[in-house]
Amino acid sequence: MTVTDHEQIRSAFLGAYRAALEAVEPEAVTRSALETLRLPGPVTVIAIGKAAPAMARGAAMALPEPAADILVISDHTELLPVGARLILGSHPAPDAESVTAGRAALYAARSSDPDGSIVVLVSGGGSALAEVPAAGLTIEDVAATARLAMAAGMPIEALNTVRRHLSEIKDGRLLAAARSGHAVTLTISDVAGAPPSAIASG
Repeated sequence: MTVTDHEQIRSAFLGAYRAALEAVEPEAVTRSALETLRLPGPVTVIAIGKAAPAMARGAAMALPEPAADILVISDHTELLPVGARLILGSHPAPDAESVTAGRAALYAARSSDPDGSIVVLVSGGGSALAEVPAAGLTIEDVAATARLAMAAGMPIEALNTVRRHLSEIKDGRLLAAARSGHAVTLTISDVAGAPPSAIASG
């Protein structure tokens, strides 16, 4: 095999690698998915997870009119759409900041327009970043349970099942709180082969 052959193979692999990254880039895939939909306005956007800022940017670019509200909950600061609000939750263990974020998400859902749409964007990390403990529990209870489960080697799918039972926003409860009559949820999974309910504990 010649040097030229090696260079061509390397170039082909790098091209495939770049194409794969572009195909799963959160901003691009969110924009592409939403551009195919007709969403009645006004639109409320709630983005939760490590990829939330990028997904929010994609959503903002896809919407024909500016969103009525864009709430972004993540673990880091990043470029956001104009007018978006960012709340930093805690990861990997939830804390008081995560509760602030979770309550803000519930408020945004409950404040969405009945005649409009709500778009919920979910990516990995959301389980800890946004939380509202179920009645009778504290955030310390939730965090301690997750910590003990992880220390015992509990698989992430099982851990997320536990988390769903300790929360007022997981397992579809955030979307159930929305007033909008039209809802869309887009998810980016960090759990290979898992169902959508495994992403951010549903």
